[in-house]
Amino acid sequence: MKKDASTRANGSGWDEKALSQRFLARAEHLERYRSELRNKVELNRGYERLCDEALAQFYVFNRIAVSASLTTRQNLLNELRSMQKNPPPIEEHAPYSGVYDAQRFAESFRKCASELIEEFFDTAPD
Repeated sequence: MKKDASTRANGSGWDEKALSQRFLARAEHLERYRSELRNKVELNRGYERLCDEALAQFYVFNRIAVSASLTTRQNLLNELRSMQKNPPPIEEHAPYSGVYDAQRFAESFRKCASELIEEFFDTAPD
């Protein structure tokens, strides 16, 4: 995501609705992308990694878009830190979730949350 007035680090111009729309658009894009990738897995198992990464990113963006975490910068930071430390428990649902490798999914989930912390807060994650 590119920084603009809705994501300024000092909090001025914070626009919860605009951010939610941006996160939702990104989640929808990732959902379509992952669907395309899944169709390619049968031809080349190398796409499994891309599928897991896209699903992890989808979970991050969708969760933020539909939650109350965008009401303030601090809420967003708290949510991203929580996500960074506690990815969803996919291991128990892996056969049904479409995840090919639960550990890879968790690492991608954490990485996405970390990258958003760096982007929005110009700081390295905890």
